[in-house]
Amino acid sequence: MATSTSPAQNKSVIIKWIISIALAAAPLLISTGEMYTVQAQRFLAITILGIAILAFELMSSFGVAIMLPSLWVITGVTNLPTAFSAWSSSNSLTVLGALFLSVVLDQTGLLKRLGYWCLIKAKGSFISTMWALFIAILLINAVGFVMTAVLGFTFAYALYKVLELKPSDKESQVLVMTTMLAGIQSATFLYCPITVTIMNGAISAAWEGHTIYWYQLIRDNVPTLLFCVIMMAVMLFWYKRSTKGQSISTEKGLEYFKKAYADLGKMSTQEKKGIAVLLGLMIYLMTQPLHGLDSTYAFLIVTFVYFIPGVSLANSETVKAINWESWFTIGCFLGVGTVAASTGI
Repeated sequence: MATSTSPAQNKSVIIKWIISIALAAAPLLISTGEMYTVQAQRFLAITILGIAILAFELMSSFGVAIMLPSLWVITGVTNLPTAFSAWSSSNSLTVLGALFLSVVLDQTGLLKRLGYWCLIKAKGSFISTMWALFIAILLINAVGFVMTAVLGFTFAYALYKVLELKPSDKESQVLVMTTMLAGIQSATFLYCPITVTIMNGAISAAWEGHTIYWYQLIRDNVPTLLFCVIMMAVMLFWYKRSTKGQSISTEKGLEYFKKAYADLGKMSTQEKKGIAVLLGLMIYLMTQPLHGLDSTYAFLIVTFVYFIPGVSLANSETVKAINWESWFTIGCFLGVGTVAASTGI
């Protein structure tokens, strides 16, 4: 059913399209030469147009993911195999395996059990609950390779609703900052297949054969974890001082998570299978410096292991639950680096 839009909305969309086209036209105003070729010029114009369309939300990201490589081919920037090569690359396949992992872990209920357990242990003040939420989201991110961060955000939102907070409340500010530090900032030191594959794809265009591994993220970026902990401590100190030690009761939140944890029942066979597969994947990644094999193999093997009779952690419904739009979009922008390299940019 078609939806009507107001004149103001129509005007806004038209302005966004004009800005997007104007930005895309900018590279066309620069004269081409030996270094800045016609292919490079067209590539920049098309890619900037796609980015602007995404930024202004003028099209579905899936539409943009198909549009960019198609236009690269049609305008002679590159050939068909190069334009669409990213979706068959090891980076893109790793992301696909990680997306499967996040769906399976969510369906088994394993991560919910972990999060609920952490929050139930926070018996006491609002400050204790925030530390518990911080730890819960960090653990969920670590176990789910940051692909399951949205579950941590769900816990934060549940607290917001159960405690009947308003956006203007100091507790809401603390809740948002806690979620950001644990759920978003942690991606700098915890292994996330999406961010690492995008970085590796970009690096390989200029430094062939160089790869960033999970342990290098932790080793080099662990000061960020210290920064997050310090920020949490400073923020909660401010909260305690500003409320004069009279923090709100979190009893309602505790009861909510106790009930949710009880509803999960005893740990199921599916959850135990999920733990076993997850441990196998982690062992593979942790021993990567020894065997030197690509992390892609681990994520692909785990993906088909889910479907093996006896394991049966995935089915056709699992496949439908994958965020395919995200995968296509990531593949498209992994391709940006490949095509840029082919044009000399």
